Amino acid sequence: MHVRIEAILVARALVMFALFPALAGCLTGAETLDRADRPQGDVAAPPRPGVAWASPDEARLMPGVVLHTEKRDCPTNFFFTKPQSSTVFLGTTAYCVRDLTLGSLAVVGDGDDLAVLIYSSFETMAEVGESDPNALEYNDLAIFHLDHSSHRRANPTLPGGGATGVADGERIEVGDRLRAFAPAQNLPSQLAWREGVVAGHAGEWALLTYNVLPGAPGALGGPVVDSEGRAVGVLATLGVFPNPGANGVARLDTMLDYAARHARLYMTVATPDDARTASQES
Repeated sequence: MHVRIEAILVARALVMFALFPALAGCLTGAETLDRADRPQGDVAAPPRPGVAWASPDEARLMPGVVLHTEKRDCPTNFFFTKPQSSTVFLGTTAYCVRDLTLGSLAVVGDGDDLAVLIYSSFETMAEVGESDPNALEYNDLAIFHLDHSSHRRANPTLPGGGATGVADGERIEVGDRLRAFAPAQNLPSQLAWREGVVAGHAGEWALLTYNVLPGAPGALGGPVVDSEGRAVGVLATLGVFPNPGANGVARLDTMLDYAARHARLYMTVATPDDARTASQES
């Protein structure tokens, strides 16, 4: 995988080198307008920041797409954006990138799309000396920054729709129904979902759920949403014995707040509404 990443970077550099003379000619030969020559009257406002997403039917990068790193393959859970920007982030588990350094590259999916690791909750907790046992157990989020050239091949929509925003974990009650996603058995780059029910809370960091997913290790880190499609969190623990089907879901709102407070990484989950708006404006 390391060789594949290097090959993609070399190919991109060669393309830019070939285009440079033409670009330079355009820049040096460009005409400028004096103030008197500029059009008068109202000036159009600059376009509103946003991501030019692909449509769900055309996208090849969607939640569940695999990040191929030099160590292992890491399935994504949610896509994220920064407010008022065209930045796209891909979420996965910090455990999956535990032995990668910030700045490490990943190939996204089966093409030549690249993303760079910019955040690991494990690394941040080590830096701040985190001692809360619930944080140490459930704060399991890593973020990759998707190359801007790949935005038009990406879409944030989960199977069946969503996420529609980030759920307030404090408002989730015992008995509420959730949907949890995991890689499909025969299509590991796509997500399949199964319903479950909330059984309780584990402080501010996690929800205890029952029968959300079968007890399969490949399901860990998968996205979990509520009945309205709001992003609740990611599957963090699997109960096998003596409580098969009893799982822990790490709360996304708490993990995002932690990243904002300790790493100054401000982001929110990308939604299908964002995608429709961006495609209509592009």
